[in-house]
Order: sequence, then structure tokens, then C-alpha cells
Amino acid sequence: MSLATAESALKEVYLSVIRNQLNIMADVVMGKIRASTSDIWGKNIIRLVKWGDDYVQLKADLENLYASFEISDKAVRAASMFAGAFVNVLNFEIENMMLESTQNLRKCFYNEMPKTVTKDKKEIPNPKYMKIIGLKEIFSDSKMLYGLNRKDYKELNPIKATCKFNPIEIQRIIDESDSEADMIICGHKIKRQYMEYLLSHNQQIETVNLSGQNCVVFNNSLPMFCSKDIPENEIYIINTADFMFHQLCDWAWLENETGKILRMVEGRPVYSATLVKYCNLICDNPYKQIKITIKE
Repeated sequence: MSLATAESALKEVYLSVIRNQLNIMADVVMGKIRASTSDIWGKNIIRLVKWGDDYVQLKADLENLYASFEISDKAVRAASMFAGAFVNVLNFEIENMMLESTQNLRKCFYNEMPKTVTKDKKEIPNPKYMKIIGLKEIFSDSKMLYGLNRKDYKELNPIKATCKFNPIEIQRIIDESDSEADMIICGHKIKRQYMEYLLSHNQQIETVNLSGQNCVVFNNSLPMFCSKDIPENEIYIINTADFMFHQLCDWAWLENETGKILRMVEGRPVYSATLVKYCNLICDNPYKQIKITIKE
């Protein structure tokens, strides 16, 4: 196998598999959120939504999402004699890239962006992680969201409540909101508490399969997806139809001026290939999303 045939395989065979892994299989919740190339204006996303009788513009930057892998020059040179071994090495590196990338995507969707400290002691987003607006930011106490002041628009403020774990109280919060929720996201501790509640009340535990994952169903209506990236005392109740990944394009290999994907890394005996996607997450109706903090 030559570099040329390896590049052809990356474009024609691997790319569709990688897109499916990063877009659909990385996370059950993210896999349910639609993607669109609409509302892209240069380097920005400008989304027009109607709240009541008014139209407002939600703005966000197109962020750079990267995923990359490296393969040694030694493996490339040996490819002409051991093509099968080279394919195994290529598969191994791509699988590691997808594993790390899906973990990073989940962290950025559920948590705040990890920070790194520069030489002049300024905090900036850690370049290792992908930079998108996630649930943590949407539910935060930040002054601004999507270029608008939360004080000026009640629709920018999600529902936030605190209660002891009680399925009846959780259902009351849902019922009294404007939520059209289709999913509950929580940690595994909340799931266990709900299952214990059902068993203690002689009720059957109902489950549903979502993208290969078995999820408990809350009150016969909402699937409960568990993520280790959610704090154990937090519950998010969202309508995935209110969210959309606005993207300039889907995942694509970054090519140099001659169209090459695999490029020699300067000063190192390795070749590198990088996937890129320019996008961000917009929630049309933050005020319809719910976060419940469970107190002991």
C-alpha cells in the first residue's frame, strides 16, 4: 500500500465511517440533534427565531472542531512489503482518534470548556478540546447568550429548579413548564434512584433501546440517558428538536495546497492527517429546557 492508495482509502472508505461515528454514535443525545448548513453567514451563525410576536437573531461563531492521527514514516516505508500490517496500523490509529474525539465532543457538549494557562497567565480554551456551546453554557448564569443579554429576553433563561429526588416532584416541574421534552439526561446515580423508587412501589421498570444503549423510561414517557459527564446530582430535561448543529460542512479531511491528506510533520518522522468541521450548537428555545439539581 502506497501513500496514494492510503489517501484514497481515507477519502473513499474511512470518511463515511468516521462521520457516522462522530455525528451519530459519539453520544445518544448528540446523535438525535439535527445538523444543517443553514444560517451560515461568513464565519458566523445568525439564526432568526420567533419568540411571541417578536423575531430575534441568535448569533454564534463557527468554531473549529479537529480530529487527527499520526502514523510513522517507518510504517509507511514498510507498507510496500507488508500491506496488511500497514492497514492494521492505520485502523488502530484511526480508532484511537475516534475514541479521543468522541470523548472530547461529549465533554464539550455537557461540560464547560477546559482551560489552559498561557505564559502571561491568561486562561484560554484548551486547544486539545473542541470549542462549541454546550448544555453547561446554555444553563449557566452568564450575562450573554447567542449575542443577547439574558436580562432583555426571558426566552434565553432555562428553567432551573432544586428539589430532593422525588419522581412526582420532577414530573410536576415538567408539567408546569413550557417544555416539550423528549429526553432526560442524568448521571447513573439518578437512574439507580429512580429504579429503586419503581421497585419499592411495585412498578415495572420500562426500558427503550436508543442507538444500541438501553435506557430506562421515566413515567412511561421520557427515556433517561445516563452520561458520566453529567454531575451525579444534576438532571437535564430537554427537547432535542429545539437544538441544531449549524455547520459549514460535515467532517472532511484537511488538504494542503496540492490536495494531500497525509503530510509529513516538520522535524518528526511521522505523517499526520486531520479532520475538520466548522460548526456550533444553537438552541432555539432555551426557556423550554429544564435543569434540576437534586439535593440530599
